[in-house]
Amino acid sequence: MVNMIVRGIGLSQQEAQLRPLPEVETTTMELVGTTNGKLFVKIDDVDPNEPNAIGLIFNGEQVDIRENETYMGTDTTDGSGAYAFDVPMRFVEGAPKPVKFTMAFILGTIEDEEMIIDEITEDYILTITQDEAKPGTYVED
Repeated sequence: MVNMIVRGIGLSQQEAQLRPLPEVETTTMELVGTTNGKLFVKIDDVDPNEPNAIGLIFNGEQVDIRENETYMGTDTTDGSGAYAFDVPMRFVEGAPKPVKFTMAFILGTIEDEEMIIDEITEDYILTITQDEAKPGTYVED
């Protein structure tokens, strides 16, 4: 039985929490400059007392979801949360723009330090429109 429901993704924690989307569009510069190479995923937790874990499949390849971790635990006390995950920049950098990437999330639990997979979600889309920031966008140096 799946204990988590992925509601969508966002460019910020607030955006993912309030307006989770199936697709996000940005530039390479915004992704690196604004979110430090991270996106956010909104999760509803069916039973917050049950320990959950989430992994990431990016463009068909399982990658580390955060800070060299294959899976990360979720800890929702109220049953809902938005979690940061790393975008593997090796896919983004050098790819001709515009480009679309697919992301699916591996949902499950950790038992004896091993991931027990309950479900792999539908695909979510990251579109990188160009390398530079969009006109009118401020990015700190």
